[in-house]
Amino acid sequence: MVAIVYDSNTSVRGLDPFNAIEISGTPAVSGGTPTTSTGTNADASYSLDGYTSVINDIQLDVLQPAEFDNPVFTSMDQAVATVDQSGYVTGVGAGTAKIQIDSGGQLKTYRSLISTSNAYSDYAVTSYTSGWLPEHIETQVFNLLNGETPGDDAGTFWSSNNGDVTSPSATINANLYASSIDFSAMSCMRSGMPDDRFPLALVTNRHALIARHVKPGIGSTIIWKRSDGTYQTAEVEGVYDISDGTDLSVIYLDRAVTGITPFDVMPADWETTYAPSHDTASLQANVDPNITGIPQGGIPIIRKSMHNLSGSWRSFLTVNLFSKSLPSNKTFNFFPQWNSLYDRQGDFDPWSSRGNSGDSGGSMFFIINGSPVFIGSVWTKTGAAAPWLYISEINTAMDTLASAAPGTYTLSAPNLSSFTTT
Repeated sequence: MVAIVYDSNTSVRGLDPFNAIEISGTPAVSGGTPTTSTGTNADASYSLDGYTSVINDIQLDVLQPAEFDNPVFTSMDQAVATVDQSGYVTGVGAGTAKIQIDSGGQLKTYRSLISTSNAYSDYAVTSYTSGWLPEHIETQVFNLLNGETPGDDAGTFWSSNNGDVTSPSATINANLYASSIDFSAMSCMRSGMPDDRFPLALVTNRHALIARHVKPGIGSTIIWKRSDGTYQTAEVEGVYDISDGTDLSVIYLDRAVTGITPFDVMPADWETTYAPSHDTASLQANVDPNITGIPQGGIPIIRKSMHNLSGSWRSFLTVNLFSKSLPSNKTFNFFPQWNSLYDRQGDFDPWSSRGNSGDSGGSMFFIINGSPVFIGSVWTKTGAAAPWLYISEINTAMDTLASAAPGTYTLSAPNLSSFTTT
């Protein structure tokens, strides 16, 4: 089989973060008879599409802004796979191949993994089971959107934001569908930015997390707006980049942020313990050993994206789907647009279409017991570093930046004691 996955060595030149090319792939089944089945797995019901023949081919589809040239496809190893200029990849031999896509100066490299396996299965969640964490999060988001009309009126986060850190003025949209959720631990502006793009997520009263590629520099001014309408100013005193080069940085502030409750972060075992339908090992053991890809459907997340409203960029709270984390590179995937991936989410589709280019570093959240739980900052249009896989390093970094004794600063986790576990 051939599967196209994001390559950690991807190179992007001359890239406008709002106009990145996107690549997706559709397997081409050759021989055999596809099968479809349904079942349950602890926290979810699912559908399973199985294939019993060798699948060596895949069709790459490139979504790109209109101003860019047609993509040029190149296979870096013809003995493993070839590719034509329509993006059709043909498997030739077992091994790992690289497919390069060059589009108007944007160069991306994707790996194609050629497998000799004669079976694989596509797994899709169709519903979650009551009492489990995924069902709770989904219900929380359903309740927020119930009775709301998708669009700028209900989805815009800041209705105004002057971006002036010396005299800040920012107003949350009075009609926001998530107005009952306290997002005040997400910064509203920072020096050098015209609005609230690239926000910091406060995780202690002296530390914040942000995507590494949009981190603020030492001395940058950061503004938070408290729920009572007052503002908190702090400057960046220290920065720690996660050591393996992933897109995550820890920020140390020159003073304590008061009057704001920092965000919780998911615990390291949350998928294996509370959401086995999104854990590959659990799926392979309990559903089908041939499941290797990204689960279709998923847990609703609220993502702070940017949306061009009447010619100006403003924050929009987009509803997307968490798919699963990837422990091998400590990231996670999400679906930026739902496109009716599974039937019960049809009503969410209009909310997901907003701000689909996202904004780099935009904060993402699960809603648990009425509170936002920080799950990451946007890295690519479909992925981010997973902070719950870096808890030990983040805790150590927070103490080091503050010249504090080990254990002085630690990430807080949400209370999950009321949910069913494996």
